[in-house]
Amino acid sequence: MIETDAHLARDGEVVLIHDADLRRTTSCGGSVASARMADLASCDAGYWFTPPGAAQHPFRGLGLVVPRLSELLQLVGSLNPSVVINVEIKNLPDQIDYDPTNRLARRLVGLLTSTDTVDRVLVSSFNADAIDGVKQLNADIRTAYLSGPSADVHARTAYARARGHDAIHPHHASLGRGDSTRRIVDVIHGAGLEVNVWTVNDPQRMLEMAAAGVDGIITDDPGQLRQILEREATNA
Repeated sequence: MIETDAHLARDGEVVLIHDADLRRTTSCGGSVASARMADLASCDAGYWFTPPGAAQHPFRGLGLVVPRLSELLQLVGSLNPSVVINVEIKNLPDQIDYDPTNRLARRLVGLLTSTDTVDRVLVSSFNADAIDGVKQLNADIRTAYLSGPSADVHARTAYARARGHDAIHPHHASLGRGDSTRRIVDVIHGAGLEVNVWTVNDPQRMLEMAAAGVDGIITDDPGQLRQILEREATNA
């Protein structure tokens, strides 16, 4: 599974970028919501990225721009359509592009339906209204409720089950440690929901999450995660 973040450009395109503001990750400024695709095409999306331990910006000037979700769907479909894309809808009141009408959710559903890619995507959000809107528009789209480190996971689980969502995406810290982690995961599974935790980069914590029976682990280093899980399976 590939996780990515979605915002809505001014002309209604669903684009993939983490921040609502272009300044931190591209060569441009201003909000994504105020930019058209033609504007975004002039933004160098590799401008500020620096790999861990490096002092250079190796991706500057390579023609990397803010992509459309439709482009990612097409690329993954051509390479391996079995790979699921987890699209996080970014739309919270403290963001500069906050939209209480959740137009992004509607545009996203329209795109997935028109391109026949509903079964290749999992839509997640911290905004309950956003995933509720997605589910109401197309019940076949799988949806997940995100929660932070201090969130009440049991309350989120109850809400997600009541609204017909498919998964909970809790921060790993909210699941506690040891036996309590397994108990919480069992409760969520008992509610008929998947558990995909974020963002786990520590090797020992990866093992703890796997031992607790989570369905997925979101990490910045999938190569490391795969090696750890394969080594654990070999030693079992």
